[in-house]
Amino acid sequence: LTSRRAISELVEEGVLYRRQGKGTFVCENEPASAPAASGCTACVFRKLRPRSEQDNFFLEIVEAFEDEISDGDGYMAYKGMACLNLSCEAMGLSAENELLTVAQRMLKTDIIGLVLDERFPDRLIQELMPSDKPIVVVNRKSAVDGVRCVAPDMNAFALEILTYLTELGHRRLLYVYDVLKPEQLEMLEAFQREIDHFGIPADDFLALPCHETDFSGKSYRLTTEQGLKAHRPTAVVAGFDWVASNVYAQATSMGLTIPGDLSVISTGDFAMAADLDPPLTTLRIDTDALGRAAARLVRQPQHLVTIPPKLMERASCAHVA
Repeated sequence: LTSRRAISELVEEGVLYRRQGKGTFVCENEPASAPAASGCTACVFRKLRPRSEQDNFFLEIVEAFEDEISDGDGYMAYKGMACLNLSCEAMGLSAENELLTVAQRMLKTDIIGLVLDERFPDRLIQELMPSDKPIVVVNRKSAVDGVRCVAPDMNAFALEILTYLTELGHRRLLYVYDVLKPEQLEMLEAFQREIDHFGIPADDFLALPCHETDFSGKSYRLTTEQGLKAHRPTAVVAGFDWVASNVYAQATSMGLTIPGDLSVISTGDFAMAADLDPPLTTLRIDTDALGRAAARLVRQPQHLVTIPPKLMERASCAHVA
């Protein structure tokens, strides 16, 4: 166990690199300047959570990415950055400088492309451009010209949610979303464009922004309380599953039952979704498709690939009486 941990640390530091099905090898020179062998895709990702934890979302993307690369003759050089586990506003200048330096050094090696974590900020990506090697952002859209992106199709997510809820008879909706999450803002824009087509009056759709800074969920619960009291919706759309778990907590504290008094639907399909009581209806973000598409984008000159949702229908939504 100690040896495996030491090898993993050396891989993260760039002293060693792994090739799926082949083994672990020593970089020829110093990690900062050693040219990678032909066919190597460099990745700057967050430190991955253990599989035992509830949120394995990005781990699933990375595993699919590695599987796709390994199906061919390629391999990946992975750099795990602890600062990417933080929100952009909490990252700090020194962390941003470290991120930028790592990415710049990787681009100077003999890689075929660079793949970046969704939390790698656009302001730093801009510093890497123009690049003679493809740069790919996984799980979000980037506004930087020339960058390739793979992301969930949030317009399709919004349409699927509206279709599902209106077929159940819901016309009075509350959307609780994190104001700093681009994909949730994109879904808000889609809701605002489409509600009229589903027979939902503008006054019957309330969107309330919030943001969590301490992982307590307090902001999400307070915003949910505000919306439930002011709007009295028949259904709540949560920006993602962690928001939904706090919607559950707040509704319960107010004496509301799910789905008897209030239907709840979300996006993500994290492990927690099926464990909530009642199990949460959610639109699954296809992590396998995201990871595999990101690996293919390194070799494909395509600006954007979007991944459609999959409805995971559970017990948190019901017909309006």
